Amino acid sequence: MLNLAQLTPESTLNDIPSHRFQVNATTLGREVAQTFEQQRNLPGVIILDNSQMIGVISRRRFLERMSQPFSLEIYLKRPVHVLLDVIKAQPTQMPNNCKIVQAAQMALSRFESEVYEPIVLLSEEGELRLIDFHELLLAQSHILSIVNNIINQQKAEADRYLKRIKQEQERVKEYTKLMEAKQVENQERNRVLEAQKLELVKQSQEIAQLNDKFVRVGQLLSTEGKKAFQATFEGVTAICNATDQIVEIGKSLTRELESVNN
Repeated sequence: MLNLAQLTPESTLNDIPSHRFQVNATTLGREVAQTFEQQRNLPGVIILDNSQMIGVISRRRFLERMSQPFSLEIYLKRPVHVLLDVIKAQPTQMPNNCKIVQAAQMALSRFESEVYEPIVLLSEEGELRLIDFHELLLAQSHILSIVNNIINQQKAEADRYLKRIKQEQERVKEYTKLMEAKQVENQERNRVLEAQKLELVKQSQEIAQLNDKFVRVGQLLSTEGKKAFQATFEGVTAICNATDQIVEIGKSLTRELESVNN
């Protein structure tokens, strides 16, 4: 029985139940009919000749042929290869490692008269088995549903990422506007600072000029002060000399007055 829960997008034909119903070409049609009656899940029978497959008769075609007038009397008593020669069906073979989705696509691309025929599964060891086309379609449908869910999840995830990207883009726009405003503000600030710098340079130049003037004035004052001090010093020296002379003269007069008085 097909277990859909175990299927994945990577599942192969090995994951679908297969049937090993093989008979020799000389087997009577009655034996094949009895097996179909006993095992109603069999999709068909593989006809062998010297261990080589010469054809496949599907359950559907076998029952259709047996439902026709006189078919039971004709085919049930004869070897099964007689019916195979009448049906002339070309079996579809696929390797057992073929992915289910790919196998279903190839099966659906067959001629309309062959599209519902079972698939001959060929294993790596050369064993031949049959897969019911209906179960292959069920497996493909389930896998496509899984893939569709994955796509929807990825789409929803992509939509969430797109929404987040748009939000980030809006934030980037706001940051860009803020940075532009900051840049304009910095430019204005730099302009003011540059103007202040020029003003400070101008003031520094003026201060330097004033300092030069003060230095020259100081030098001038220093020279004149030295001259005035020298002149004062010489005047004081002259006064001191004159005072000494006056004192000497006074002493001389005193002596003379004393002499006169005597």
